[in-house]
Amino acid sequence: MMDLDDTLFQTQRKIDTWDLPTTEPESLVCATVNKQDEPLSFMSQRQATFF
Repeated sequence: MMDLDDTLFQTQRKIDTWDLPTTEPESLVCATVNKQDEPLSFMSQRQATFF
């Protein structure tokens, strides 16, 4: 079993808080969208490759 949140994707708020070098905006992949079809959570390139 795997915890998806923070393992495979995270919200922009967490990305901004952590300030990780692997989460530069131009390298993020949209993982989920909200009800208004707006990006909600993201994956780094490395997480997307793993997924």
